[in-house]
Amino acid sequence: MNYTAAKSDENIQVLISPYHGKLINLVVDREEHHDLAQRANQLPSLQLSPRSLCDLELLSVGAFSPLDRFMGKADYARVVEEMRLANGTLFPIPITLPVADAQLVAQRKRYCPPKSSKRTVGGYDGRGGV
Repeated sequence: MNYTAAKSDENIQVLISPYHGKLINLVVDREEHHDLAQRANQLPSLQLSPRSLCDLELLSVGAFSPLDRFMGKADYARVVEEMRLANGTLFPIPITLPVADAQLVAQRKRYCPPKSSKRTVGGYDGRGGV
C-alpha cells in the first residue's frame, strides 16, 4: 500500500493512496460552474430523491472512486453478480440513478436537478453518465 506523508506545523499525517490509484474529483471551479449552471438551465430536469442526491455528491467528491458517473448496465450487472466493475475492479455496491420513466432514459438526453435546487451538482446523460 502506498502512503503519503503530509507535514503541517507540528503534526504529520499519513494518507493512503486512493482506491485504484486515482481520486476522482468532479467538483468544478467558480468560472466553470457558472458556465455549466447556464447550460443546465436549458436542460430538462429530473427530480432526485435524497438518496440519489447524496450518491451524486459522493460521486462528485471522489467518495466512490474509481467511479466517475453512475454505473451503466455492464458495471451494474457485474457488481450485482461478482462485486466487481466491468473492468474487474473490486466494487461491492451498485451505484445507480433510479429513473422511473424508461422513455426518458431511452431518449438519452442530458438532464439536471430541478431548477429550484440551490446548487447544480451534476447532469445525467441517460447512459449512467454524469
